[in-house]
Amino acid sequence: FGVADAGHAGTSLVFQWREGLSPRSQLSFDLGFADPDGEGNGKLLLGGQFAGLLTQQSAEMPLDFLGTVGLNMAIGDGGNLVRIPFGVSIGHRFPLDQGFAITPYIHPRVSLDVCSDCGKDDDNETDLGVDFDLGASFEVTRQLSFRVSALFGGSDTFGDSDGFGISLAWSPPALSKLIRR
Repeated sequence: FGVADAGHAGTSLVFQWREGLSPRSQLSFDLGFADPDGEGNGKLLLGGQFAGLLTQQSAEMPLDFLGTVGLNMAIGDGGNLVRIPFGVSIGHRFPLDQGFAITPYIHPRVSLDVCSDCGKDDDNETDLGVDFDLGASFEVTRQLSFRVSALFGGSDTFGDSDGFGISLAWSPPALSKLIRR
């Protein structure tokens, strides 16, 4: 679950389900609601992503590289939005005392952005977006993590998309065995 504010009066609430396909890949699905202008005329958020481990941290390479691709939509009042992002998430897990761990990361990506009714005369507008997240995941246990992330970037279609989010991540014990650390 996450709560985010993208620099406007509105708020976004998002639920995300991630499922490991293997120790090196995962699928995730998003469902949420956004009210970007704070006036109660919000949008339904739907999304799906695939991520695959490109390299795993080792003595020779101290970073994990995770390739990402997705399809995300915002449907509702005003123009409907579609974003197809491609990126790579780069991070390193640092084990701490008493089973805690922290994983700082950066996630740069480019996206194909399409908005209906956003251009001149309410026609469709398509643009290339560039975004990146800076964040950290703080593991309390192998099953429970707190996450914080800042988003920087934007496109001509979506404008400035700087934002900040916090979330709580829970991995059920039966599923956490699939996660390779």
